[in-house]
Amino acid sequence: MLALLLSSLAFAEIAAQKTPQITLEQVAEKCKDLPRDKRVIVKVARFSVSTRSAQANATFGDELATMLTSALQQTNCFRVMEMNRNVSDATSEMAFAQDGFTDGSGPDAGKMLGAQLIVTGEVTDFSEGQTSTSFAGVSVGGNKSTVGFTLKMINPQTGEVLFSRDINMKGSSSGFTGLSILGVKTAGTTQNRAVQDATQKAIIRAVEIMAEAKDKIDMPEPMKQKEVKRYTAQNCQMLRNGSPKVIILISEATTAGTARDNTTTDLARRERELELKEREANVGLTRDIVQGIFGRRRGEPTKPEETASRQTAASAVFKPVVIEQSATETELTRRFVEAGFRVVDPKVYGKMRQIADSSGDLGAMAALGLKMGAQLIITGQTISERTNGQGGMTASRARLETRVIATEDGSILATNAVSGGGIDVSEAIANKVAIRNAAENMAQYLMDRLCVMNIQFANVAPGPGARTAAPARVTTSAAPATSGNSTEIAVTNATFPKLNALAAALTRNPKVKGVKKTFSGNTGTVSVEHTGNTDELIDLLNKNPAIKFDVTGLEDGKASITLN
Repeated sequence: MLALLLSSLAFAEIAAQKTPQITLEQVAEKCKDLPRDKRVIVKVARFSVSTRSAQANATFGDELATMLTSALQQTNCFRVMEMNRNVSDATSEMAFAQDGFTDGSGPDAGKMLGAQLIVTGEVTDFSEGQTSTSFAGVSVGGNKSTVGFTLKMINPQTGEVLFSRDINMKGSSSGFTGLSILGVKTAGTTQNRAVQDATQKAIIRAVEIMAEAKDKIDMPEPMKQKEVKRYTAQNCQMLRNGSPKVIILISEATTAGTARDNTTTDLARRERELELKEREANVGLTRDIVQGIFGRRRGEPTKPEETASRQTAASAVFKPVVIEQSATETELTRRFVEAGFRVVDPKVYGKMRQIADSSGDLGAMAALGLKMGAQLIITGQTISERTNGQGGMTASRARLETRVIATEDGSILATNAVSGGGIDVSEAIANKVAIRNAAENMAQYLMDRLCVMNIQFANVAPGPGARTAAPARVTTSAAPATSGNSTEIAVTNATFPKLNALAAALTRNPKVKGVKKTFSGNTGTVSVEHTGNTDELIDLLNKNPAIKFDVTGLEDGKASITLN
């Protein structure tokens, strides 16, 4: 009777181990009415192994990540993204389409969804072995195992751990059903049925916990594409009184990037460079010895400097390559033209490009731009480089830095640095795509910044949809001051654009309260209401790099200048 009782208890324990508290079908039933666009987008990143006993099975962490990914996909609670290590299966199809093997119906690069949540885990408990008890000659129990891990849900934007829970499940060889979890195989590489049973229960428990936690944590919003705001004269303050002329001057360069092939390490590359240098030194030494004994042949160089430079594979890897046609200029030109700005053809300002490439003198650029009749200069530099590649696709990253300069006084109206990424089967095209995306981000920033400025330019042709009743002028914008000093500036060698630029530079000075001007022939008069004395006013004006003049007369309340 005692043996029968013990056997009954053992069978009851086994039966209890066979049936988990909840099944994946029950979890899926809870979310069956949840719309697809309301489901959380998740990606299982990895399961690392910290416990020493589990390190004997090197693939156990990867198997857990794969099983959890498949189990989550079988529920109605989540939209599950493929793990990064397997994403090359999708990028290979993109490369196949871009290589021209399809009729154009292949997937586009750069359209994958971003995850709202990143799921990670760390195996903290892993045990397996024979466990049994014996009473009155009857053995109870059998092979038992424990699998435990820490489950984490992370906000990928901030890196904040939103949820963490320890999961520990026990299993036995008699408790494992031998079935898969809705198609998810739990056996893996281990043949221990107790480990398989514990793993199955742990995966089900993890899915149940995630389904319950998703409605209780501060869930990040789905990552959406940046909304592109289009500007015209209707919603751009700067365009309402006309269409300013713009010069866009952006240089580009590409580097070898940070990506490296798997067969060549940095140490190997450095050793190759040293070997090549040593070989060249030996060649030079041998040449000197031969010339010392037999004399130099006609036309043979006597110094290493006279030998034509050779570009080796090692030096070519790090050598920047300058791109002649600027993709940044093309994208910025498109956006500014569509908005209603007038953009000067880049071929027209070759001299300005030389100034930008050599000295970067903003004053010289502003003065030359003013002579060409431009009101704005957008200048800067773009650098792109290869970053990575998967499944036949190459990824690149670009960084763009720009400044917007007002030619009237050389002031900087906007400046920023943005980045963008691109992917393509061709490395050269991937660089271009990354540059274009960075330029799109920059164009949006510049439009947002410039179109809220209430700046009026002289001699500006009306833009599309702009008011044409009264021409825009950059003359007085402030009422005459009731207190302070007044100075009358007599201007010679003047033109109307130069006089307008002078008046605009004075108007933007915080010490100036009001400006009036008259113009006739090649002379003009500018009356200024300001704080401080006349000498201080002329000194401040002289510090403006865009206004070039010589002072021919100066006294309290009066000044005479000649524009250059």
